[in-house]
Amino acid sequence: MESRLDMTRALLSKARHIRGTIGDHGDPYEDSLLRGEVTVELKIAVKEIVDHLRAALDYAAREIAEVGSGGNVTKPVYFPIVQRGFAAQNFPSRLEQVVPGIAESRPDLAQLLASFQVFSSPDNDWLPDLATLANENKHEQLSVASKQAQAGTVATVDGQTEFRFTEATGASVARIGPILLDSWPADGEGTITGYYIKLTAIDREVLTFLDRCIAGVDGVLQSISLNLR
Repeated sequence: MESRLDMTRALLSKARHIRGTIGDHGDPYEDSLLRGEVTVELKIAVKEIVDHLRAALDYAAREIAEVGSGGNVTKPVYFPIVQRGFAAQNFPSRLEQVVPGIAESRPDLAQLLASFQVFSSPDNDWLPDLATLANENKHEQLSVASKQAQAGTVATVDGQTEFRFTEATGASVARIGPILLDSWPADGEGTITGYYIKLTAIDREVLTFLDRCIAGVDGVLQSISLNLR
């Protein structure tokens, strides 16, 4: 019999497949750059990836609740996600709201869910941003943005342009693939402008962030699978 974890893996596979259709020459990402506005096709692809990833997490939470309750789940269950600045000591009450009874029945799983939160590690900051995108259709808020970088940092990697810049969040981005470059100095010195697609709600380059979310969800699902054995 298939478990909800089988569903999570299928959803993650779907997200990976869709991600593979964007970020190359002649695709909706490059088309959006050339038009100067984000196409419907790119918005739909991002929406599907975000929806699949969030759904995978919720299915995993449901499986945890089923195991913790012995199959007696009577309330809606959602994967717990807290925003930056949330106090760790307040997590048990939040967890009780979205995965009722798990702290009492399986404190080990409650601790595992806490370990995925941003208060446990700044490396988990992708999770609240994913939740932001999944709420209120913010994954549709895409725009063409630009950053300046030193011309000397722009390189060619395996025949593709690598453009490095720092986002407003402080995250470092090495964008490889379709990117429009402007104002290239004749002597190869000075600054150059690169255009890319960003998620305006969280101010992140869309493809770099989606890759991080896919890897993050994969890690979460693997940890949950190991702890449910």
